[in-house]
Amino acid sequence: MSYNIQFYVNGYLTSRVEGLSPNEAYTQAVSGEALNQIPGSRWNAMLRVPALERLDALLAGETLRVCWQSPPENSWSDTEHVLIVKNPVGINMQTPPPTPILPHNLITDIQSLINNMIINQDNQQNLINNIRNRIILMNNPNATYNNNPNATNLRG
Repeated sequence: MSYNIQFYVNGYLTSRVEGLSPNEAYTQAVSGEALNQIPGSRWNAMLRVPALERLDALLAGETLRVCWQSPPENSWSDTEHVLIVKNPVGINMQTPPPTPILPHNLITDIQSLINNMIINQDNQQNLINNIRNRIILMNNPNATYNNNPNATNLRG
């Protein structure tokens, strides 16, 4: 069984570590700052033994919050939470590939298509079809554009 760690700041996932044993997951998830109860610290942490017992009892895909900060007294401080997720057996949990960045020429094309739609009072579906066609052509150089203005697909 492997586990992933998810780090959240103000409710947003900021990073994660994947494919760890329960002990490794706990060690990396619970910072020294959370374990050293410094006066005024907002950190809270589950102790190792109870956390490991709870991790073992999780079903695949379930999470356990092992480390977190109490809400700040002022609204200027961030609040962090650290979760450990139990991976399903036999499934390699991988980070999804990054979203591709649109090339500048595609952004320019889309802007001109929108301007053309406004000037010609074209309908939104034609705009959507034109943008889709530009993206398909960009990703598949062997595709051919269908010049039929009512067409919604490309051949390729």
